[in-house]
Amino acid sequence: MFCASVAVAGEAAQPDTAVGTSWTFKRVDMDTNSVQRNYALVVAGKTDSLYDIVAYDFSGGVRGKEIQRFSLTKNLGQGSPTPNGKIGDGNRFQFPLKVGSSWKTVDYWSRVWSGAAAGRNEGYDTVTYTVASQEERTVDAGKFVVFKIVGKGRWSNTTQGWQGPLDIVVYYSPAAQAAVRTEIVTTYEGNNYPPTRNAIELVSMDIK
Repeated sequence: MFCASVAVAGEAAQPDTAVGTSWTFKRVDMDTNSVQRNYALVVAGKTDSLYDIVAYDFSGGVRGKEIQRFSLTKNLGQGSPTPNGKIGDGNRFQFPLKVGSSWKTVDYWSRVWSGAAAGRNEGYDTVTYTVASQEERTVDAGKFVVFKIVGKGRWSNTTQGWQGPLDIVVYYSPAAQAAVRTEIVTTYEGNNYPPTRNAIELVSMDIK
């Protein structure tokens, strides 16, 4: 277990993450507490403005097949366009993070699924984030001093024509150079789908 220093700093600078750094995450349904997926992210390369990331399946404690390659900006936002060429402002976090700071970001996404009903949905999220507090947070990877960042906004699925409110809480750790937990509540408007409540939590990491 990794245990970060519990000393509280006034702000978090933009990370300078080294090539080879990796994190393992689990995606959890917050209503049932069931793990939906385990995956690993590895920094495969970097430039002055971008990190090149490779995502792997991570089942049974073993890194499996490659799932995806994409880029993140140095603000840990969208750095690769979707297949239709859409790209947001890349401003997932606005560094340096400090309590009370606030910013707005736009992120475009594309989700693909396989099987008999294979297809692709595309859309975008528009969220205003505010750094609410500093606190300690314990996850599978250990205890961390984090910045609690609260996001309020909307999502839009431009393929299906669906949309609704989006509520996000991010616990960003300077020591982990990543969010150690992200809670996402997606509410659907105009249909009978109940809200989805998912969390992405850090299980382990290897900071180079």
